Amino acid sequence: MDFNIANEIATSQYVWAILCILLGYYVIREMRKENKEHREHSRQREIDLMKHLDRSNESQEKMVITLEKLHDSLDSLEKRIDRIEQKMDKD
Repeated sequence: MDFNIANEIATSQYVWAILCILLGYYVIREMRKENKEHREHSRQREIDLMKHLDRSNESQEKMVITLEKLHDSLDSLEKRIDRIEQKMDKD
């Protein structure tokens, strides 16, 4: 008799419909949870990338200043060499 009741429950469309609804609810809940975690991870990654970009920009600004100083020094050195050459040519 127990087998007949179990068989009727297993073949009932209502039971399968309820199981499908529960499974759908579980899948949707897990997808939302995973999506939330992904968004949090993406947000943190974006913050880290912006920090890195700021550091890179600062480094490039320092490099530009250094290159400008180097250019000025080379200009000055070139002028000094030109003056020395002019003096050598006059003598």
